[in-house]
Amino acid sequence: MKVLLMIALLASACGGSTPTAPSPPAPPPVHSTLVLDGTLRSDAVPPSYQDWSFRGSFRNTGTGCTTAVSGMAHLRNGAREIIASRAWTITPTIIVAPNDRVEFQGCCFSADELNRGGVFSLTFTSTEIKCP
Repeated sequence: MKVLLMIALLASACGGSTPTAPSPPAPPPVHSTLVLDGTLRSDAVPPSYQDWSFRGSFRNTGTGCTTAVSGMAHLRNGAREIIASRAWTITPTIIVAPNDRVEFQGCCFSADELNRGGVFSLTFTSTEIKCP
């Protein structure tokens, strides 16, 4: 009986959990960062030339990819108050990788709105995805 008990104690002392190697550190987060690249330009639209389209480009300065990019172009006055906003979008299936530069355009600000403002700003909306 003593022999049996000693074997059981030895088995339980040796049969514990096996030590595991430490986990590697988690990779840094990967995010896209979209910024205006250059200036937002506007062009008069025929035939009345009273409406002005806008166009520009943005760049992904982040480390991740994104798709389904859209946004708003805001026209602001000297006090930075929004006078008017217009939506814009690019083809939803375009994948914007790090350092990619993408052209976009939208329509239209009125001549009256442009006369009251002078500073454009952009906001972006997109869906972050794993880079292919």
